[in-house]
Formats: sequence, structure tokens, C-alpha cells
Amino acid sequence: MVDSSCQSRDFVQVSPNFSQPVCDGDLLRVGGAVSVSQLMAICQGYALSGLEFCAGVPASVGGMVAMNFGCWGRSFSDVVSRVRVVSRDWDRWLPAASLEFGYRSSIFHREPWVVVEAEFLCQHDLSDKIRDRVHEIVRDRVSKQPLRAKTFGSIFKNPEGGYAATILEECGYKGRTYGGVQLSDQHANFMVNNGEGTYQEVADFIAQIQSEVLRIKGVLLEPEVKLLTC
Repeated sequence: MVDSSCQSRDFVQVSPNFSQPVCDGDLLRVGGAVSVSQLMAICQGYALSGLEFCAGVPASVGGMVAMNFGCWGRSFSDVVSRVRVVSRDWDRWLPAASLEFGYRSSIFHREPWVVVEAEFLCQHDLSDKIRDRVHEIVRDRVSKQPLRAKTFGSIFKNPEGGYAATILEECGYKGRTYGGVQLSDQHANFMVNNGEGTYQEVADFIAQIQSEVLRIKGVLLEPEVKLLTC
């Protein structure tokens, strides 16, 4: 999320058409701007399994690589083979072992690089079975998370030994509003823009939540979303 007044940073937008998907045996290569829904369609087209766990997430491949997206015991670090990265000075493929993957983190959190392509190690399966798993996962997500609302996904990382959503509920934050934004009454770790929410309201609300949760629970919740300011 970017402060709308920010003018001193450089931003790069990669087109979903930057590169075409390529299947080479069990390896699948796609562009960094490919959305999750597009990725699921590509996997079904090539009958490749292993990425269904990210079905339904409102994100793109590059962002999910950078944050090492994960759920249900699986992470992108389990399936990424290598990544094509562009900096100001070079364009090269880097192996997954060099990307410093951790819990919701990677080397991209400290290096100003752009993920333009990613290669995944998958397994062949029947397209119909892949489609059915994708539909089941999406249905499960929609029943638990406000995926059809305007959100940026999970707000906070899960602290060691617990869940951010549970902590937020116990602190009375589920459904609470602040200006034009609200913590979802479906899942407390999702912030919903009700139509008029601003960057500053999001940033202030996150800071308020962190302060109050630390006071009540003694736990400092670490944001999963990245806020860019000037």
C-alpha cells in the first residue's frame, strides 16, 4: 500500500503479458504480474498440480514470491525453483536457495528488485482434479474471509504460537471501524475499505491496533502488509 502523496520513489508495473507461460515437464514458468486466478487457469491447462493452496488469494505471482506467501502448512518457498529478477543494473535468474525465504519474508524485503518471472516445480495430475481442488479451496476461503470485499489480504503476521485474528477478536477489534475502514466482521485479520478509506486511516488504524494489543496482550503484532511512505 502506497501513500498517495509519495512522489520521491520509483515504481515499476509489470504487465501480465510480459511473458507467456512455459511448461517444461514438471516445471512451470509464468510472469510476475500473473494473478492467482490466471495462475490457476494456467495450471489446469497444463495439468500441473502443487499451487492450489493459493487459490482465491487476491494477489499476483511476484508479490507472493516476495512475501513468501503461505497457508495450511505450505509456502511459496516449497514450490519456487528459481526467479527472474531485474534491478537497475542487471537482469538474471536466481535460484530459490539464494532468496532468503522465511516466514512471510524474503530477500526482496531489503533489496529493490523486481520479480518479472518465476518458475515452479509442480506435479502432473488430471485437470479435472486440479479444478475441483481449486473450487473447494476458493469456497472454503470465501466462507471464512471477506474475499469479495476491498481488502489487501491479511493485515498482521501470526505471532509465534498463536493467530493474529484470534488475538484481535479477544481484544474486541472484530468489526470495529476507523474512519472509512473496518476490521472485517467475518475475519478480524482483514481490513475492509468501505468506500472512502484513505491510506492515512489504514496506517493510523494499524498503529492503534498494535499499541492496544501490546498493552492488553503483551504481543506486538507485525504487519504483513507493507506500507510505503515518503
